[in-house]
Amino acid sequence: AKSSPAEILKISYMMSAPVVLASSIYLFLNNPSLALSGWPALVLSFIVGFLSLSFLINIARKINFFKFALIFALICFLGAALQWLL
Repeated sequence: AKSSPAEILKISYMMSAPVVLASSIYLFLNNPSLALSGWPALVLSFIVGFLSLSFLINIARKINFFKFALIFALICFLGAALQWLL
């Protein structure tokens, strides 16, 4: 079955939720004060992620999804390379 770009992006976003939840639980168990003081960042990251998802879905609907995925991958690699160099 062929999935739409919007569906693929939504699924990939939802797949990250269990990882974020598990990492939050891990942080809380290892250092409760860190996790309790970090909840605003967790909420803000959810909101930014949700807004980013809707923005990316709009872009994916306008251009070929292969081109979108390739451009997005290149941006991610560029960001990682810049972080590694700095």
